[in-house]
Amino acid sequence: MRRRLMALAAVALLAGLIPSSRAQKPADGRDARRELEAKYAKVSEAYRKKDIGAFMENKTPDFTGKSLNGVVRTREQVEAGVRQRMERIRKLNYLKIKIEKLTVGDGVAVAITSQEFSRVVADAQGVERTVVSKGTRHRDTWVKTPAGWKMKSVEELTQGREIVDGRDATP
Repeated sequence: MRRRLMALAAVALLAGLIPSSRAQKPADGRDARRELEAKYAKVSEAYRKKDIGAFMENKTPDFTGKSLNGVVRTREQVEAGVRQRMERIRKLNYLKIKIEKLTVGDGVAVAITSQEFSRVVADAQGVERTVVSKGTRHRDTWVKTPAGWKMKSVEELTQGREIVDGRDATP
């Protein structure tokens, strides 16, 4: 009888009737990392081209952004803010997004990222300034969809140093 119960439990587990720990196989985590790294590269390219559509394409319809001070913005509010930021950029030197830590579970991936962002912007007087932001960290939550990974939320964890024309301007 015990053997029969064990066999039934094994069949139910394999059929997905009994939840497992939902841990991903290492290959699944590597596949997710590769896909997310490609998506982050597309974000950099979208900034370079000032293409808000490309920037937003991998966000879920209910996407939210949470700033360091706790303010949560909707997808539409984030899009408007990024569009304004893109308009101010005269030249993108680089935007590097590095996945520091990635946790992949049942259809959800959480990436802790660090960014380094160098761009030329015009100040209030129209003078071009090179602004470099280093060490900004985010927690990005991604969900697996039939169309691939989509970002559901981003939360700013730390704001990095800001250097303007070679001088530290961090508040």
